[in-house]
Amino acid sequence: MTKLIVLTICVIILGNMAMGSVAVSVDASRPIGPFNPINRDFAQGGESTDPEFLQPLIEPMKALHPRLIRFDHVLNHYLKIEVTDGKMAVDFTALDKQLDIIRAMGAQPLMCLTYTPAILGGGINPPNDLHLWHELIYRLVRHVNVERKLGVEYWEIWNEPNLKNFWSGSMEQFLELYAVTEKAVIRADPMVKFGGAGFYSFPKEWVRTMMEQAKEKNLRMDFISWHDYNDAGLGIINQVKTARAWCKELSMNPELIIDEWNYYPILREGHDDHNGAVYIADLLCTMRALGIDHAPFFEIKDGPNEKRYWGRWGLFTADHHPKASYYAFLGFAHMEGNRLQFIGRKVIDLAENVNGGKAKVGGMAVGKGNRMDIVLFNTSLLHDQSVDLSVSGLGSLPVKAQVFLIDETHSNPALTGREEGLEQVDEQTLHPEAGIAHIQVSLPKRSVAFIRM
Repeated sequence: MTKLIVLTICVIILGNMAMGSVAVSVDASRPIGPFNPINRDFAQGGESTDPEFLQPLIEPMKALHPRLIRFDHVLNHYLKIEVTDGKMAVDFTALDKQLDIIRAMGAQPLMCLTYTPAILGGGINPPNDLHLWHELIYRLVRHVNVERKLGVEYWEIWNEPNLKNFWSGSMEQFLELYAVTEKAVIRADPMVKFGGAGFYSFPKEWVRTMMEQAKEKNLRMDFISWHDYNDAGLGIINQVKTARAWCKELSMNPELIIDEWNYYPILREGHDDHNGAVYIADLLCTMRALGIDHAPFFEIKDGPNEKRYWGRWGLFTADHHPKASYYAFLGFAHMEGNRLQFIGRKVIDLAENVNGGKAKVGGMAVGKGNRMDIVLFNTSLLHDQSVDLSVSGLGSLPVKAQVFLIDETHSNPALTGREEGLEQVDEQTLHPEAGIAHIQVSLPKRSVAFIRM
């Protein structure tokens, strides 16, 4: 019998041994809930005004089975707007190209309604005419969902308005913009989901006030969205706890969306190599355990530079070469079905994880029918680990286990120069006894392993 498993284990390891050992057991016959594939959510920033910027990546992105792709600069990169005698004319040609590319990848867009068009004040400034802003948003939503019948579900107001380099106005001006935009979006298509605001981190005053306004004025808030960088999910745990407490207090039920996240908020070599891949595995497991609804990874493709690798956030370089982070998502792309129960945790007290917190071995288990997939990661900067994994509930037939690895020397084009996909490093035939199979997996420092059974 073959099954699909992914293990999530947070482990803190004792001692200073070069190679530590972690024992983990998983019951393949004990599903603990549906698997929400947040690993299939992605984002793209404003690296280019070219609406065909992502065209060359349609096929490699299709391999990740994307379901949602967020993109910003919707209003100032992809629309041509003219206003004559108070009457507005909008050319949607560039936007339509962008939407068609996202749909060709197999995904639906999350439309981030930024930034202010030049004719309304430009860039990060609050619109200078809210009546025309309302009309613009109405026409946009109507064009996409009524005229083209694309059924785009998620419409988000703004991007990081709590940072002055993304919103020059006050919180009060943003709240006014939220209300005006909500009315325009819902007027055009009341079936969509509207929310915001793609905050940087989780600014409590902004989020709470936005929620209270929506409650008081009966405005739609179908989701709350914010961004997370550089903390390995340590902040998200309390942010989600706070958001859910407020939702209960205010009798609201919005989705929770982390719609930008990555290794670091600034340029960093780790975005290009295995360090970013390890971070991806770690944070995907953390967010999935918290029940996040969507988590678009930032971002798909780097902007142009004289260097191929320059620490940018993309899964691909500007000239379309995959990074280790792409291979990490390729490993996760096989997972579907139900999360599986695992038993046994071991914690190592090594506070040398590059993004803070404890160095750990982790993962998650998912199964569907006769398939299993396992992902394991080691965030330690210094210490290799060995995982002694036992899986029960397999029956009596032999099980083939393939092991794929991302580390310093595998599936890591930026360091090795090889673009050979997710590299297989081992294959074993396991012979269950009383329905239990055993396999030992080596996890070098800063590595991610995918085991397919």
